[in-house]
Amino acid sequence: MITQSGLGKDRDPWALRKFLAETGRSMADVARAVNTPRHKVTGTVRGVENHRRTLAHLLALGCPPEALFPLLYRDPETHRATAERLFDELREAGAPESALRIPVRSAHRRAA
Repeated sequence: MITQSGLGKDRDPWALRKFLAETGRSMADVARAVNTPRHKVTGTVRGVENHRRTLAHLLALGCPPEALFPLLYRDPETHRATAERLFDELREAGAPESALRIPVRSAHRRAA
């Protein structure tokens, strides 16, 4: 049984695998690039872990942040403090600044 946690909860591993395949990379390629065991990359893609170097590398490859942090994009205010701490760590790990923006929820929602 997989227990996803933190900002990785609800991460869609198949969407991330598709992104990697479209860029011609595998999870093993990512593991080699960040010099970490493959199980750390697999756990991060599955949402079980949030390995900082893996996340930073995926963002640097152009992975959409909303694919890595779905909870943050659904409810930014609830997860703001956690995201700020994580994004500080990802900056140190080399993630591109452009990918580390906390979304702002519009005060005006469209009527259904």
